[in-house]
Amino acid sequence: MAAKRLTRAQIRLRGSLLALALLAAILAAWRLGLFERAELALLDTRFALRGVMAPDASIVLVGIDEESAAHFNHRVSAFTRSEYATAVSNLSKAGASLIVLDVVFARADPDPNQDALLAAALGASGRAILVADVSERNPSFPLAALRAQEIGEGFINLIPDRDGVVRRIPPPRMTIAEGEEGASLVLPLAAEVAVEHLHPEGSPEVETGGGEFRIGGVDLQTSGGGVLINFCGGPGTIPAIPFWRALEGKLPEGSVRGRIVLVGSMHPLVHDQFSVPFRGTARIATSFMERTEIRQGEMYGIEIHAHALDTILSGRPLVAAGRGGQTIAFLMIGALSGALLIILKLKPARGAALAGAGVLLVCGLAQYLFVSRGWVVDVLPGVLIIAGHFIAGQTYHRALDIRMKREIEGLFGRYVSPQVADKMIRDPSLMRLGGRKAVLTIFFSDIRGFTSMSETLPPDEVASLLQEYFTEMTGIVFKHGGTLDKFIGDAIMVFFGDPVPMEDHAERAVWMSLEMREAMERLKDRWRSEGRKTFDPGIGINTGEVFVGNTGSNRRVSYTVLGDHVNLAARLEANAKAAQILISRATHDAIPGIESKFSVEPLPPIMVKGKAQPVEIYQVLSAR
Repeated sequence: MAAKRLTRAQIRLRGSLLALALLAAILAAWRLGLFERAELALLDTRFALRGVMAPDASIVLVGIDEESAAHFNHRVSAFTRSEYATAVSNLSKAGASLIVLDVVFARADPDPNQDALLAAALGASGRAILVADVSERNPSFPLAALRAQEIGEGFINLIPDRDGVVRRIPPPRMTIAEGEEGASLVLPLAAEVAVEHLHPEGSPEVETGGGEFRIGGVDLQTSGGGVLINFCGGPGTIPAIPFWRALEGKLPEGSVRGRIVLVGSMHPLVHDQFSVPFRGTARIATSFMERTEIRQGEMYGIEIHAHALDTILSGRPLVAAGRGGQTIAFLMIGALSGALLIILKLKPARGAALAGAGVLLVCGLAQYLFVSRGWVVDVLPGVLIIAGHFIAGQTYHRALDIRMKREIEGLFGRYVSPQVADKMIRDPSLMRLGGRKAVLTIFFSDIRGFTSMSETLPPDEVASLLQEYFTEMTGIVFKHGGTLDKFIGDAIMVFFGDPVPMEDHAERAVWMSLEMREAMERLKDRWRSEGRKTFDPGIGINTGEVFVGNTGSNRRVSYTVLGDHVNLAARLEANAKAAQILISRATHDAIPGIESKFSVEPLPPIMVKGKAQPVEIYQVLSAR
């Protein structure tokens, strides 16, 4: 039994449920964090698309690098605390506003004078910030003698994301330093330096909670495990001065005056390097360096702290959009894309273009918000919603088309030629289900004397003759594009001009009739040679306006034609003799130049039931 045809409302309802289910699945996966790694990679892509920004001019690096090690001909780790003291003194004399030493002086030097010299230099400078390591297993803090001379202290621990890339400043931590009785709040190095730079008169109160911490007038969001760093660029974006210049007092003129100087390792053998969003190269060109350098690869820890400090001081913080607001946005995207890509039936090319435009809009808006507002919004859910709705919509309507194709094949496969069926499958609107009025040509044929003949033959012989006859005639019907309406006992009913419109439907009906008559002669010759009975049909053809469409009950329907002109065709067939083809005046006039195509003979008008006036008829003798 054929499946019940879906109404337009049912198709839209099912499409809406499909769109909603897909949307719910994507949002659930997003909420569960299944897209986290992909979103991190997309964030890195946004950095790459944005390009390099100019860093805050108040930040400069002093790198303990290969050049400095080669200059003094010893290892990086061989620099003594007295040399660090000399560098601090020279940087102070050159006018550095803050000096940050990214070295944890946690153990006393074997030579007590070394620690004393460094403590004295820190005290004389009055602007030095030291660092601590607050890892849970082996926390390390500067020596008490050095801590007494610092103006601030921040921790240097960097925590990579799940993909191994550093993107965040860790939030403040409560730690207990050696020799202290209670725990104290320690800020990440960049935040501590920013506090000392923005509030030199004294440290403001630090407030934490609600996924952020506030230092004076600076708000830093810590959702997602830390404060997102707005990297200016890749390695080498922030200018760096070799450490040997600070140690020998040969700093370029004005290079550190009024600036925050971060001193730390920039030597590859120290292994203080981390992957960052920018993976390319950066060209270093500063106003106080005569040379240009190109570096690539991972970024040194001191550089990451400098970029984190730039994020705070430049007023360009990155803010991760809240889940609530993003959920609403994704629901809106889902509603719109579901309506356009699933509920509506779009051709693949148009649907792909619309989906592509939607994806570009989502990605473009995310990039705009990232660059102009510093907002980090998730992109993948929106992209997957649009792409998923496009694929689901195409699949859904393809499935409906296949279902409709099967319905058409079931309904018309035995009644129309394969060519006509194929046209109807490709364009179901040709069916015009529900019925309409149209000018068609109707054909009837009926075997003369079949009833009396069948009474003298065994039933299986009657069935065999009819099967061969109907098989031969049906092939001819389909050859000429006719629609086989039904078999009525030994009669055949065919109409032309629907479901595929054709201008020459009347002419096709006549050509078909002549070919049927020729086929009957071949059948009769074979039957005679087999010693079997023979017969001839009479044929009637009429052209006129009829009702065509599906008629019947809820349980059974039939695609047929109804109307007075159908009845007239049946009356013509009833008046036709064996092997005679009768056509009405309407069919005669519907064939342009009929006399040049067929040999036609007018017959006396006949009276038919339901007609007050005689009907003009013609006999088709042969093709010319």
